Amino acid sequence: MESVAQQAVGRSGSGDRAAPAAAPADPVASAADHRLGLLADLPRGQRARLVALTLDPGLVQRLGALGLQPGRVVQVLRRAPWAGPIHLQVGMTELMLRRSDARRIQVQLEPWPAAGSPAADPPPPGAAPGRPA
Repeated sequence: MESVAQQAVGRSGSGDRAAPAAAPADPVASAADHRLGLLADLPRGQRARLVALTLDPGLVQRLGALGLQPGRVVQVLRRAPWAGPIHLQVGMTELMLRRSDARRIQVQLEPWPAAGSPAADPPPPGAAPGRPA
């Protein structure tokens, strides 16, 4: 009877090496460009897509009214020193967010935009196509 580790390696006999991972289809847009993190950890200038807000429901509603909703792209404009707030932009809205609240917002990192290219942010749910929100 084979152990689980032997089954995972296969019957090739090379039990000390795993098979090499398949290369990504596009090495420039690797999985590292789209890793998950926390909004509080983003450096200045970084863009990320909001994944989940694990905050008080009242605060989630208020931030949602300002555009901070899952699926939207946010960019860090400035970071106050020490444990100060983070200056964010979501669409055309700029806001300051406590760092303690930003630690409870999960994001998916976006690739750095090319120089001179406008960063496209999808319209909020329910917005009319072709009209700004």
